[in-house]
Amino acid sequence: MAVFIALVLGIIVGNYIVATRYSISIMVFVVVLLIVFAVYLLNKRIKESKIIVLILIFSLGLCYIQSLNLSWKNEALGKIMKHKVEIRATVIKATNKGYKREYLLKNIDVIGRNINSDQKILLSAWDFNPKLEYGDIVSIKTKIHLPEVQRNPGGFSYQKYLKYNRIYALCDVNSQNQIKKLSNNGNFILRALFRLQNRMKGVIDKYFDNPNNYILEALLLGDKSLLPGQIKDDFRDLGLSHLLVISGFHIGLISYLIYLLAEKLKLSKGKRLILNLLILGTYIVITGCQLPSLRAVILIFLVLLGGYLERRIDIYNLLAGVGIIILIINPWSLFTVSFQLSFGAVLAITYLTPFISNRLPIKYEKIKTLIAGSMAAQIGLIPILAYYFYEISLVSIIANLFIMPLISLVLWIGIFFILMGLVKFNMLTYITSIGIKLILAVVLKIVNFIALNFNTSFLIGRPKVLIILLYYLLLYYVLEFLKENIIPYNENYKSKAKIISLIIVLFLIFQFGFTDFKELKLVFLDVGNGDAIYLHTPTDKNILVDVGEEAIVVRDFLKSQGIKAIDLIFLSHFHSDHVGGIMDIVKEFEVDRICYPVTIRREDRKLLSEINKIRKVEMQRLVDGDQIEISDLDFEVLSPRLPLLENSPENNNSLVLRLSYNKFKVLLTGDLEVEGEKRLLKKSINLNSTVLKVGHHGSATSTSIDFITKVTPRLAIISVGDNNYGHPDLNVIKRLKKNKIEILRTDKDGAITLMTNGQSYRVSRFIR
Repeated sequence: MAVFIALVLGIIVGNYIVATRYSISIMVFVVVLLIVFAVYLLNKRIKESKIIVLILIFSLGLCYIQSLNLSWKNEALGKIMKHKVEIRATVIKATNKGYKREYLLKNIDVIGRNINSDQKILLSAWDFNPKLEYGDIVSIKTKIHLPEVQRNPGGFSYQKYLKYNRIYALCDVNSQNQIKKLSNNGNFILRALFRLQNRMKGVIDKYFDNPNNYILEALLLGDKSLLPGQIKDDFRDLGLSHLLVISGFHIGLISYLIYLLAEKLKLSKGKRLILNLLILGTYIVITGCQLPSLRAVILIFLVLLGGYLERRIDIYNLLAGVGIIILIINPWSLFTVSFQLSFGAVLAITYLTPFISNRLPIKYEKIKTLIAGSMAAQIGLIPILAYYFYEISLVSIIANLFIMPLISLVLWIGIFFILMGLVKFNMLTYITSIGIKLILAVVLKIVNFIALNFNTSFLIGRPKVLIILLYYLLLYYVLEFLKENIIPYNENYKSKAKIISLIIVLFLIFQFGFTDFKELKLVFLDVGNGDAIYLHTPTDKNILVDVGEEAIVVRDFLKSQGIKAIDLIFLSHFHSDHVGGIMDIVKEFEVDRICYPVTIRREDRKLLSEINKIRKVEMQRLVDGDQIEISDLDFEVLSPRLPLLENSPENNNSLVLRLSYNKFKVLLTGDLEVEGEKRLLKKSINLNSTVLKVGHHGSATSTSIDFITKVTPRLAIISVGDNNYGHPDLNVIKRLKKNKIEILRTDKDGAITLMTNGQSYRVSRFIR
């Protein structure tokens, strides 16, 4: 276990230190010295040799991850990003995505560029014939590009996700003319296994309709690419996501079936070991070698190997051994939610289940163990689940109690169903399919009933890493404190009580103690070519100005901050890039009040009416001269003004707000254009502001020189993304620079955060 911890720490430290050839050369030299020193100490049998070995393991982990990061950074394919190229590659995996297919490519050869690479590329293609399969060598005319990075707090980095799965870049084809199949040289065993997988899918699709076929493909074959989003969400909210992937639970059931078969055949320990390895190895290849199933197979193999060699089994050392093997194969897997949940669940169940089980007042041992195991996993995984999903399930234990036995039954019958379907025993296949349909109907009814009628999850936001460490430290000492062999009021008891008290104090300090409640926080979220601004007031009020075209960015940001309710939403105007996500926001969060401009069309009234059907929200229409005070903030409405402007009416009649917090001023202009700016200038009002949210994404039709001169901002923020409109216009950028105004853009900087005490401010960019 100590070796595993040293390796993990080395990988973590190495991953967050910028790698250079020079630094890696130094580390290699240090590793060589440590090896020599460790060998010397081991020969002399000196006690300190163990410490040197652990330092060596730490250094090896650090060197390993740094060398991988450096090679990733200097990858030759980086030279051709976004260039039209022709590549020759080998298909190593094919996945059906419904309307399109995805192919994982390797052995990349860029024609005419003298570039070869062993990295993987993910190809997306429309579902046209001929379909590619494992081992096909193809020629593709395409543009290769890097995946999206995380651009907002609480967002998702597709680039990191693919990197951790050792996929370097993406490409796509929209026409059959862009892709040509040349030959096939795949391994015949793997080709046979993948064809077997397709036959299994064919059997499932023949006897089941949507969504049952997709559920079975997820349960039995590990393919949840076509699983309906609502089912995924419901299972996640109930803490049942692990039941929809090939996990240790599934592998354990299959291993038990193999055990029963071996018992019937009266096989020796050695033959049982080989049988398990063959069947489980074949199964995880067919199901895509997913990390939880790989962990489970290696663990089962090591347990059986220990039994065969008649060695005492220590579950913690075994788990550490499995972890070391996986990290040697791919050290980046350490940073995946799959690795952390998989190993975290096993550790939690192993460590906590006996303690919980002994204290449950339940007579039936199996039910008690099931509940204790479910409770152990939930308690052990709370910080990890909160870190990645921002919320934890409140009914996971009860839901598992009902659903897990039914899913187990589906798996047992499902394996028999697949076997019967493959050998074409049609009557038995049909009968078992009816049984599976009935069980799945019950499962979906229960899941749907709980999801609709109970508050199934508790939003807590993303905890800090230090808070997570303190949680596990507190959990450990509380368990030690409650052990029966500690006599109350002895020294050991008192010392543990003091440690627990100290951890709780530190927990509260780091969670709540360093927040400056006098500061205003503004976050200009990167929602592409749209607007979404979040404000957190000094008195803990939450405000939004626009929500972007889709709610996903705003939703994930709010959830990551642990925000359940929004006190006020300003809608600058009703273009979709500003209000398209409003319905989803209202569905997921409590909203007290929505303010909108007087410019109102029939379709806009319909939208507001639909909002009121979902949730009763106070609606307030704003015009020039209105003023809204919330906390210590003052929102002065500068536009629209009656009569409304007729030129580009939606944009020029945008809601223009001047936010004041002591001496700090922000001018929020929506999509205001030059005509609207001229009207503001004629009013001779005070427009002077510290920060200007540039109108209409930096369009050529906005941000005139007279307007800039009147506002005199120190900082200009442009909310913009990839677009075909030429936003932001080069002349706008030049005008701002000429006036020595700092410019920040969401397309280059990601989310932009301002913190101010009303006098001074500081700014941070999410992408540096």
